[in-house]
Amino acid sequence: EAYCSYEVGSAACAYCADGEPTAEPTPEPTPEPTSCTDSILWGYKGKSSKDCDWVAKKPAKRCAKDDGDDWLALSACPVTCGTCGCSDSTEETWLYKGKSGKSCDHVAKKPSKYCDSEDDDGTTAGEACPMTCGNCGCQDSLTWLYKGKSGKDCDYMKKKTNKCSKYKDKDGTKAKEACPIACGEC
Repeated sequence: EAYCSYEVGSAACAYCADGEPTAEPTPEPTPEPTSCTDSILWGYKGKSSKDCDWVAKKPAKRCAKDDGDDWLALSACPVTCGTCGCSDSTEETWLYKGKSGKSCDHVAKKPSKYCDSEDDDGTTAGEACPMTCGNCGCQDSLTWLYKGKSGKDCDYMKKKTNKCSKYKDKDGTKAKEACPIACGEC
């Protein structure tokens, strides 16, 4: 077997089918395009007039809306809501404390309680379930609390938007980073 004699490690170095080096370097293969498009089927509360274009007019308020069957605009309108490529881990890859049935679906039942939970290897639900825990696109965190105080979450910050750059949680994360919708950042 003969290989092309171009610089080792470059994309141009390739096996030559006829056993002879090619006269010109071989180009790198073009990666397959990834598909990320807004759904044409989604409508707020099932209304076709309130589709992803409707969400796009006020994404900060509308990306968290669902169609009435728990299909969030965040999932249905990924281009509009900035969630392309963001998805929760599957049940096989992340389980709360390794327990069967304790996947991201379990976390979704009470994100404020479970998003900081860890699996057997120390991965938090917030890392493994970013869509569920509000870590994709323009979403408010479901676990952020001003100074760690109960009730002082992103909803609280809606009334204190002038403090978004100042207020921090116990880990030092500012409200404007954790609560972009409440703080009008997106």
